[in-house]
Amino acid sequence: MTGEHEDYRQVRLNITELVRGAGGAAGVPVPACPGWAVPDLVRHLTEIAHLVLGKLTGRRPPDLGGADLLRDWDEVATMLEEVLAERGGGTGTQLVADAVVHELDLRCALAEPLPARHPAYACAFRFGMAGMDRSIREKGLPAVTFTTGEESWLLGGDDPVASVRAEPVDLIRSLSGRRTHAQIARLSWSADPAPWLPAFTWGPFTPPGSPVEEMFR
Repeated sequence: MTGEHEDYRQVRLNITELVRGAGGAAGVPVPACPGWAVPDLVRHLTEIAHLVLGKLTGRRPPDLGGADLLRDWDEVATMLEEVLAERGGGTGTQLVADAVVHELDLRCALAEPLPARHPAYACAFRFGMAGMDRSIREKGLPAVTFTTGEESWLLGGDDPVASVRAEPVDLIRSLSGRRTHAQIARLSWSADPAPWLPAFTWGPFTPPGSPVEEMFR
């Protein structure tokens, strides 16, 4: 099992390779993030890294130059990864989850394949399942079991009345507001999914009204 600093670094290296390989991809829209082009996605990741580094260290991080977004991200993220390595697991769960979701956003935007497995998926599931558990409980919905591969999560209580099974990519995209209710309903549910669809709106995530990407299972 890799550390969160290693997972974050892998996402950063993947995104850097994708963007450089696409010639910077300036002007290429990111359908999963309405109003964003690829540089906006990189800018977001850079600004988040800058913010988190400042919060964790209590010191002002280096100013962002802005001329080369990937270079700025590399500079700030290298320091952030060192801090994450020192702090240990749990410090960067949300950071890594956000980054890998945006890596998948970028892959979709560039028509690149989505990896069936990724070291950062574990963080995405820790963050996403915790958020979904809160959402199910807050909305007073029955407990449900989510399963992918050999991993399962019992959410919303101790007595599940339904289960849903999906490939890791489809489950992560569903948990992070990248799939419509209709697409989520196409996962392998053991019961009518309608009661649980409202729970997929939680935290910063809201399922889109129309598809922004196809299912990949």
